[in-house]
This record gives sequence, C-alpha cells and structure tokens, in this order.
Amino acid sequence: MIGAVIATDDLRNRLLRAGQPVSGDDQEDGASTEVWPTAETIVTIAVNLDPTLKPAYRERYFACYVDSEDNSSPLLRDDPAFALPRTLREAAAGSPAALPFLEGPFRWLARRMIRFSSVLLWPASAEPAPGWPFSQARLLEGLPLLRKRLESASAGLAEVGAVLLLPEREADGAILWEAARHVAGSFSNFHVSDPECREVYLLHHHDKVVASVPDLATRQQLTEELASQPDLFADCSGYVSDWDDEDEEDAP
Repeated sequence: MIGAVIATDDLRNRLLRAGQPVSGDDQEDGASTEVWPTAETIVTIAVNLDPTLKPAYRERYFACYVDSEDNSSPLLRDDPAFALPRTLREAAAGSPAALPFLEGPFRWLARRMIRFSSVLLWPASAEPAPGWPFSQARLLEGLPLLRKRLESASAGLAEVGAVLLLPEREADGAILWEAARHVAGSFSNFHVSDPECREVYLLHHHDKVVASVPDLATRQQLTEELASQPDLFADCSGYVSDWDDEDEEDAP
C-alpha cells in the first residue's frame, strides 16, 4: 500500500460513477479529473465570505466563527470535537505557525475524513496540461513529501491520477498536512475524496473547503450537521457581494 497511486483513467471513472461534475471534457491532452461543483452539489466551509464566488454557488455556504476581530483563529480550533487526528496533529507540530485555513475549514475536513479507510489526493487546475494532473509545471515545488511519494511509485507522473493515502499512517498524514499547508500559503488547490469519489473536497486557496456531494441524502446530512453547530459556523447561504454586478461565470 505504501506508494500506492491510481491511474488517471481509473480516477476519472470513479468520479463519473459517483456522478461528480467533471470539467474539461473537451481537452485534447486527455480526460480531465477536475471537479467543479455545480450549484446543486456544492457545500462550502470557509474562513470568510468569498466575494468572487458567483451567486448561484452561495447556497449551503458556512463560515467559521473566529475568536475576535483581533484574533482570526476559528473557534473550532479549540473545540474537542474537532481535535486533529493523531497523524495530522504530529505533522502540525512541525509547522507551528497558525493559519486560519488549517485551524478552520481543513480541521473540520480532517474530522470528516476519519470516516474513510483511505483517501485520494490529487491536484486541481483550471488549465489542464499534457499529462495532467501531476505533471503540471512547478506543481511539486514546496511539496517534498508528496514528491518523494510519487518518486516511489512505479508509474510515471503522466500516468498518475491520484495518490492513495491511509490517514492513520504517520507518513500519509504528513502528506495530507503538507498539501493543506501548501494551499494555505499559495495559489494551488488540491482535491481530496473518499476512495469511491462520492464526496470530493476541494482545498481552495481562498481559505475554504468546497465539497461536491451529488448524493442528495449525504448532502442534506452534511448541511444539517453544519447547521446544528451555530456557535461554530455561520450559515451565510445566499450572501450578497459587491462583485455581484460582474459578468456571470460558470465555475466557483
């Protein structure tokens, strides 16, 4: 299992079987594994409101309450129910700088991911390239653990669709934390999902986790779970932005 990866075609097939909205089908360089949630499948957990998000994608939008105006640390950081799993906690100990994305949306996701025996991790890109996704130029800069894991796989980068991780393994937890921390400090985005891709989570550099959940019952359960914790999450669905007069686009 160490160093396990799945091929791009395999990943794409899993996404399609799960009913995920996969974009970029017209790319000449191969089938895309880019998931753009639709207005129906999207659920967002963020640090703040995203003024660039188009109105159609603002339903089921939850923002983390923070400690104070002077302290932007999300309250759920100190909630025992959202304590980081052991492997992520150990990885976080090596990077003490507090970042709201890691303390809020990603911490929420970390607790949700423990329901899965394994998770898939792959990069997101608005502009798929030949051999996409892992052969994007400069993708692995600043990601030494992920780069080492890919080097240990028998497949070439152009063949890899996603890395298969076991969150309970220390080394795998460190890779997840590395990817999340990279998102928090860059313009990069990563997808994380369960093995069957029924729930795909986009770690987005706008300090948010964007979930694509096609199954209605699962999506309702997720939304109700967030709404049941009003001390930690503000339901901001349908918020208004100063950018609303800008031209509409199709992707969040």
